[in-house]
Amino acid sequence: MRTPFSLLFLFVLVNFMAGQINSAKVLHSYASDLPKSQIYDIIQDHDGFVWIGTRDGLLRSDGLQLIQFNAEDGLGFNYCADFVIDEKEQLWIASRADYKGVSKLNLKTHQMTHFPFLSQDSLDNLGKGITAISIAKNQNLLFLSADYQLFEYDGTVFINHTLQDLIEPESRVVQIADFLADPVDADACWIANHNGLIYYDRMRSRVTYPFTNNQTEINDIFYHAELGPYLWVGLSGSGGLLQLDLRDHKVHTLY
Repeated sequence: MRTPFSLLFLFVLVNFMAGQINSAKVLHSYASDLPKSQIYDIIQDHDGFVWIGTRDGLLRSDGLQLIQFNAEDGLGFNYCADFVIDEKEQLWIASRADYKGVSKLNLKTHQMTHFPFLSQDSLDNLGKGITAISIAKNQNLLFLSADYQLFEYDGTVFINHTLQDLIEPESRVVQIADFLADPVDADACWIANHNGLIYYDRMRSRVTYPFTNNQTEINDIFYHAELGPYLWVGLSGSGGLLQLDLRDHKVHTLY
């Protein structure tokens, strides 16, 4: 049985703030009311609502109007950088802002819970803000910080893995471009940065680098079961598309 490196909080002891969202702002016009801010992520829930992450808060669209949620409504932050929806129909929201933790919105009850486990005044004070979230094959949530710390949440505790210590020093300073739980192995995940692809096996505490290229930056990684056992890797710089075989981690250039 794997022993966690660090148990951050028991669920019953977590320092969280919970509240019912009841003061969200209705924006009546897309053209005039849309916050003047970059959009960082978009996701659609099971009821068809589209959720939009901006630097000025979280937006919900039904195709006719926008509803805006921000820190005043229970969010732990306004900078909403990445989303996932878990099997319990809960929207998990990450912020790239330092020491802001993550927030969780129950899409049925609109109950908001904030987990400030990276708060600046935390005894652990473990690093920078969460930049990406993914869901493992076993449905555990994975949270990746901007300084390459990996946290796993099994519904009860947050576990801090030793990823940061395993990554080569030159890779730790490179900006993270994308993050994805391995669709085959529940104990593994993929990190894309501007130097290449990083594969992390949490069970074996092992990091490998299936693809590195200092001349080409990775912008996005994608997986869909109907497209076979492959990761699709989009490149910037000189451009191109790669295909990584999840069975042997060999990389093929498509164009």
